[in-house]
Amino acid sequence: MKVLLLVTCILCQLTIVFGQFSGAKIISSNSQGASSVFAIDLDLDADLDILSASELDSTIAWHENLGSGLFGAREVISNNVLGAMCVHAADLDGDLYPDVVAVAHESNTISWFKNLGNGSFGAEQVLSNNADGAESVFLADTDGDADIDILTTARWDDEISLFENLGSGTFGPMQTISSSVSSPRQVLAADLDSDGMNDIIGVSDNYVVWFENQGSNSFGPSQQLHYLFYMISACIADIDNDGDQDIIALSLYETALIENLGNGLFAAGVPINSSLGGHYVAAEDFDGDGYKDFIVADGGLNAIYLYINNTIGGFMPHQTISGVYDYIKSAYGSDLDGDGDADILSASYDDNQVAWNENLEITDVQQNELSDVKIYPNPARDFIYIEAKDTRHNSSTLKVMDALGRLVDADISTNENSVRVNVSSLNSGIYYLSIFTNGISTTSKLIVE
Repeated sequence: MKVLLLVTCILCQLTIVFGQFSGAKIISSNSQGASSVFAIDLDLDADLDILSASELDSTIAWHENLGSGLFGAREVISNNVLGAMCVHAADLDGDLYPDVVAVAHESNTISWFKNLGNGSFGAEQVLSNNADGAESVFLADTDGDADIDILTTARWDDEISLFENLGSGTFGPMQTISSSVSSPRQVLAADLDSDGMNDIIGVSDNYVVWFENQGSNSFGPSQQLHYLFYMISACIADIDNDGDQDIIALSLYETALIENLGNGLFAAGVPINSSLGGHYVAAEDFDGDGYKDFIVADGGLNAIYLYINNTIGGFMPHQTISGVYDYIKSAYGSDLDGDGDADILSASYDDNQVAWNENLEITDVQQNELSDVKIYPNPARDFIYIEAKDTRHNSSTLKVMDALGRLVDADISTNENSVRVNVSSLNSGIYYLSIFTNGISTTSKLIVE
């Protein structure tokens, strides 16, 4: 239905603009076989620097954040990490500087590099050279002693392992958490059962599994949470803001949400997208509403997808982020330019690229723009009105969608300066009013009582 709306005013006041990102900005185009990225303040200057692992040139490197969205040249930490697959960082030795941990699947090594300050790093310190098909690393305090332990996967050994941090840059021997998780692709840690201890989450070929932390780096048996064919990645986030950690599971072919019900119980997985998967998933609040959204890096279709949290335990239909990528393998969300919103960092393998997409979300609105338009009442039972004082009009398409992004039947009528939306036939809940104008889609939340 075509309606006459004061689009200029409506875009300023009444809408939440989702997914406003720049195109990909190249940080490096010579990271041969870029496979992993991570953002952290390596030089303690209060901005986020960029770490990368590139498989084909066996390199762990970093780019200094120069401020204002600019990054320095690629600085090599090591070019002898054979088949570098994944990189992570945290302060391992208690000197406040984040150290770097990497895994490499050709040399089967797990190793770390001490941050010496001033942008320099020590020599490679190998923790193990016997992790067959080392693919993933994650850093977390698993034993509650206030230092950071190291979790890794060895895909061809079917192993998820732990290196306990003994303090002052020393680590215990490799401790096998499980040797029966089929081809583990990823390992994570989070307190899933709210007992104050980080549990371990693994991604196998077909399942997300978790191991309950029983204290003193002892873990319970593997518990399978959800099946997806060719599972490849997962991320942990409190999706429904109920205080416990949920899981987003990703396969090459679909995406699902596993809701945490509390006390170590989980609901059956619910499809978020039953026909689209990817290679890597990461959660962050990209639209600044206090709810975790997530991004997917899809190497098959060479795209980044953004899923916005609908604030009631689900997600809006995905949006594709602008950019040119060739076999994108990793993505990460963090505020790279220091403007208060989360940007997107990525690594793509075949074009040797580390890049970022700036979040262009507008958070400040001038008061004189707000006075021209109003929506009322909201919440509503029968009708919602959109009124404008200005008499200049543009032609727009107006649609009402439910929380899953499906169109619903709501009678929309208009006169010269107002629009009336009849919501009396809708069930109580949250809906979205979408306005499509000049190729721009904007969305405002509606509450029906």
